[in-house]
Amino acid sequence: METAAITKRKYVYGILANENKYLILLRPADKKVDSSKWNFVGGKLEPNETLAEAMKREASEEIGVLFENISTIFGNYETDVMDIVVFDIGKVKDIKITLNHEHVEYRWVTIDEALQLPLLPYMVKVFKDIKRRNIDGN
Repeated sequence: METAAITKRKYVYGILANENKYLILLRPADKKVDSSKWNFVGGKLEPNETLAEAMKREASEEIGVLFENISTIFGNYETDVMDIVVFDIGKVKDIKITLNHEHVEYRWVTIDEALQLPLLPYMVKVFKDIKRRNIDGN
């Protein structure tokens, strides 16, 4: 019996750092997918968008911040149904976060604090990779 191939959807997410803390966003409890889970800023790639364009759009929509230059890819991660590209957006200071309807809270957390929260599974891998690469200087 043949099984149909699953077409994976492409997603982009971004790592934003402030000192040794990282921005994470909480999805509402009433969402059907990933409810009450913490995530980085980001989302689905739209048709005809480049990865960088999608990351800029998602940041603007989700946190109200327009980043001019997003180009550094931190890594690629996969799930059964998703191909995820994570950008290293870089270190930021004094940005004003304005959440849209997709999230109910944001926090700046250390890696150890993040790993104690209900994260999406790919994020655990990303945080462990950040720690392994010693990006935050710890």
